[in-house]
Amino acid sequence: RIDANGTNTTIATSNGWCNTTSVSLTNLADGNRVINVYANDSYGNLALNNSFVVTVDTTLPLISFNPSTETDSVYLNRNWALVNVTSSDTNLDATRLSWQNVNETFDSNSGSNYWENKTSLSDANYTFFAWNNDSANNRNFTSSRTIIIDTTKPTINITLPEVASSKIYNNGTSINLNFTISDTNGA
Repeated sequence: RIDANGTNTTIATSNGWCNTTSVSLTNLADGNRVINVYANDSYGNLALNNSFVVTVDTTLPLISFNPSTETDSVYLNRNWALVNVTSSDTNLDATRLSWQNVNETFDSNSGSNYWENKTSLSDANYTFFAWNNDSANNRNFTSSRTIIIDTTKPTINITLPEVASSKIYNNGTSINLNFTISDTNGA
């Protein structure tokens, strides 16, 4: 017989022998659970063979972006971006950043806060999310976010009127303009 915190499971025997090497214990609540393995005979003799503690953990760890993290689809006119998360669990094992589909350890953490300042970024789109897991391998993920780094100024080319012309216009005179504007990110 196996007792897991008051839940008894009887193991079948055949000719006085038990050949079971594993037993599935289901519906145990999260937390530390004492497992006792007993043997008894038909005369009522009872022996405790072994006792041990297992930790049951079916709860996902918590993880979320903090407000200082860049929002999704934001254009940034600088070459850096901050990722900041809160990550917690009773049995937390790891908290990681996935930056451009590469998993990495956060540069800094204090308690349940983890952050990384990505610097020297070139003009491009960057996608990231954070994830964590606990010692029971329960995993959780933030949503994925994409930021657009755009530090390049748009260009303008005026073809009419000619910039080099010294023509003087009277107040109220209509002037024809012809120009083109281009921007790397089309914003």
